[in-house]
Amino acid sequence: MYIGNRSDATRYFDGKMADVRFYNRILSADEVATIYACRGHDGIVSGLVGRWKLDELAAGAGAAPIDYSGNGNDGSVVGSPVYSDHPLSYRRTT
Repeated sequence: MYIGNRSDATRYFDGKMADVRFYNRILSADEVATIYACRGHDGIVSGLVGRWKLDELAAGAGAAPIDYSGNGNDGSVVGSPVYSDHPLSYRRTT
């Protein structure tokens, strides 16, 4: 699995990713809202296959992404990703 590009490096993602998760089920709208509102401190783990906190790599560019799901799906860095030491800003509108 590739995050941010295809295996042949022909489809670049031009954006930011900080907390990437894969589940083996469909999340409800309430679960998605909870994940967003809790900024990743939500405890929604039912069906969680992999979770990578990519913003934590900024301090050690080139370090392998660690799988925080507990399933051991650690990653590897391919190519030249650009890291930022600033977390994504979360905006809430009312």
